[in-house]
Amino acid sequence: MTIYNSQLNRPLLLVEAGVFGIALAVVGDITHFTWWAVLAYTTSTVVQAVWPKSPEARQFDIMVTVISVFVTMSVPVLSLVKCSLFADALRDNGVTVYSVGNWLLHYWPSARMLYRTDLHVGPRTYDAARLFALYCATQKPQLVYGCPATLTQSVVLGAGILVLFLIERVLF
Repeated sequence: MTIYNSQLNRPLLLVEAGVFGIALAVVGDITHFTWWAVLAYTTSTVVQAVWPKSPEARQFDIMVTVISVFVTMSVPVLSLVKCSLFADALRDNGVTVYSVGNWLLHYWPSARMLYRTDLHVGPRTYDAARLFALYCATQKPQLVYGCPATLTQSVVLGAGILVLFLIERVLF
């Protein structure tokens, strides 16, 4: 039994899930894919604490890992294409809150999922790509993130699904 899945670690997983769950309830915004990823991460953390060895938990962790890595990769890309969300968040929250919040929402879940998920093992389901397609069908990411008009819904959807497929192919 690994240290990560030990009985001693399970209460810590529930505390971590509780912290992210509170953040979701207090400041979460369903129009942002990051919050969809945080909800998936929080759910995965609870599942790891309660049913760590189940095949369903393993399959769910694959999807959550891919989504988390996708979110981590998206932050610099959205900044490079001049989406205004991050500059607005920095202005509205100040450097400290922005930096800590940005790291916790966009980088912590990836680090944790990459640490706890067995890579290169398991079936590829492309569930992460399906979840992103659902997000794009219900939201307008280019507007949510304040991106330039050249970043259309079709571009976001197509590029996002392609990147999600590639992440899953590389990791699993």
